[in-house]
Amino acid sequence: MDDPYVSPERQPGAHRPPLELHCAECGYDLRGTAVGHPCPECGLPVEETIRIYRDTGGNRKGSSGTAVAVLVLGIACLVLCAPLGIVAIILGFQVRREYAPGSSAHSMATVGWILGWVGVILTGGMLGFWLLSVAIGGF
Repeated sequence: MDDPYVSPERQPGAHRPPLELHCAECGYDLRGTAVGHPCPECGLPVEETIRIYRDTGGNRKGSSGTAVAVLVLGIACLVLCAPLGIVAIILGFQVRREYAPGSSAHSMATVGWILGWVGVILTGGMLGFWLLSVAIGGF
């Protein structure tokens, strides 16, 4: 019987996930955590992470840090205009493909991606308005 208060390494016969398995919710390195136990960081069952990896083909190359960067770039592009928005769109697209829908990384990347598009569209609209007003002699 597995004792949840005993380190997984010391539990005889405990099945462990393969190398390089990170929690689908928080990205915690699950090496050494026995299958049947939750992630020590967020509580998501290890089996759920394995199921998500199987469903997505296991091609999760990004990190939650990248998703946070996409979110920050998306917000910053609203203030600093289109160049950061374009970066947020590109990185957001990559992270959204690499993380399972419903994970925090996928959600942050989606918000950053959307804000990137909003920033690019607003910048384009303002630039178009300015060019139109210069053409008709306004500014």
